[in-house]
Amino acid sequence: MGAGLHASHALRLPMPAAPARRLRRSAGLLAALALLAAAGHAPAAGTPRAPRAAGPSVSADLIWDTRARRALTRQELEALLARAPYVLLGEVHDNREQHRRQRELLAAMLQSGRRPALVMEQFDSEHQHALEAAQHRPEASPETLRDAGRFSTGWSWPDYAPLLSLAVDHRLPVRAGNVSRERAQPVARQGFAAIPADERRLLALDAGWSDGQEQAQRQEIIDGHCGQLDSDAGRLLAARLAAIQRWRDGMLAEALLESPADQGGAVAILGNGHARRDLGVPNRTAARGLPPGAILAIGQIEWRNGVTNPAAYPEARPERYDIVWFSPREERPDPCASFAMPKRPAAGGDKP
Repeated sequence: MGAGLHASHALRLPMPAAPARRLRRSAGLLAALALLAAAGHAPAAGTPRAPRAAGPSVSADLIWDTRARRALTRQELEALLARAPYVLLGEVHDNREQHRRQRELLAAMLQSGRRPALVMEQFDSEHQHALEAAQHRPEASPETLRDAGRFSTGWSWPDYAPLLSLAVDHRLPVRAGNVSRERAQPVARQGFAAIPADERRLLALDAGWSDGQEQAQRQEIIDGHCGQLDSDAGRLLAARLAAIQRWRDGMLAEALLESPADQGGAVAILGNGHARRDLGVPNRTAARGLPPGAILAIGQIEWRNGVTNPAAYPEARPERYDIVWFSPREERPDPCASFAMPKRPAAGGDKP
């Protein structure tokens, strides 16, 4: 989730969007929603900016430890990465600076001696076998992995190719972590009960999820859709999208856990919404019994205009992320300018 609105990302799976004021693409939902009727963006029209907060002058690429409430150096961050069995590198999907950082951090992990699996939201899980076969071929390249894994044009290939180049050069396992739009469609129509029962059990989707978390997830989706889900029909659709989001987080968690910590662990490339401790992948790994300290959750958050104090950002709280790495905002059109929701969702159940 990452979460947000981006028309070209519709072909990815329909999923909940994080508030439009925070990011635009990370949830990958968008127009797919209109077709179905599926862990850090520019403020939506009419969305109030966060209040200006007093605070010291900070660098544009501040790395913030949310528990210690202090800035980290790049070297300190890399030392944490070298020790953490599982690392979540969140992103705003269309922020090029954040993609550059991800590549550099993976390279630093490799330099430290780590050989983690690379889990990617950008590949759908049903193509994992083909992706794995392509990795073992002598002619393996980023492009052959792209084609075998059916990397969609909804993602910007130049942003992710450098990561796959590192994976090929260092023979890192690459794992698909997404649920495709096609598989998600029944859930978008019928709700949580449409998720296959065997997957619900395997991924522990019924465990470790409170009513409060469910309502928070639904509200994230409502807030992220430009005011167009503020109706009974919209809230029904938000409930179904929340189910898809939890399913996707469970699938990403499964891809992580396929690499035991004593065999290199894993690093995941995923939207900021998926990297959240309270609602994302860490919540799903905890439901599977993984100790919270085994995961390092990093959110990459764009600065909001005039707000330079980390304390003014809800993202910079330890219940959201362990580390927040701030970045300049990527210039982009207003995501709400041309977004329109379907008039009503399809009929069906919506209870978790």
